Amino acid sequence: MGKRLFLDSRLSRDGKVSCASCHKPELGFSDAREVAVGVDGRRGTRNTPSLLNVGYNRTEFWDGRRQSLEEQALDPLTNPLEYGLRSSSELMDRLGSDPEYIEEFRAAFGTAADAITAEHAAEAIASYERTLMGGGSAFDRFLYKRKRRL
Repeated sequence: MGKRLFLDSRLSRDGKVSCASCHKPELGFSDAREVAVGVDGRRGTRNTPSLLNVGYNRTEFWDGRRQSLEEQALDPLTNPLEYGLRSSSELMDRLGSDPEYIEEFRAAFGTAADAITAEHAAEAIASYERTLMGGGSAFDRFLYKRKRRL
C-alpha cells in the first residue's frame, strides 16, 4: 500500500503530482532538477534528495526539521508548492473515497473506513521508503571485498 500511495498522483490537488514525480526510481529516487517542481508546475525552494537508503537517516529534509520518515511523509501533501492539499483532512477525503484504499488500510491497520488517519498513510509511505536500498554497485562490491581481506 505504501508504494501505491507513493505513486498515486490523485492525492495531489491537481491530480498530477505524486511522490514519484520528484523521487523518480529511474533517477535514484531523485529528479535531477535544480529545484523540485510540484502542483501547477510550481517550483520549490530546494532540490529533491534521493530516497535510496533513507531508512538510515537520523533526520529528514535538507534542514533536518523532521525526526522520522513518518513525520516527513505528510509535509509534502499539505505544502502549497508540492501536493497543494489544504489539510490532512482533504487527504483523508481522497483516501476514504477509494474502496481499494479502505480495504488496504483495514488489512494493514485493522481500521474501519471512518478510523483511517493521515498518520496511517504516513506510516505506509514510510514503510515503503525504508525498502528503497542502494548497493551492489561496482564500487560497493570492490569496497566489500577489500574490507573482507582486512
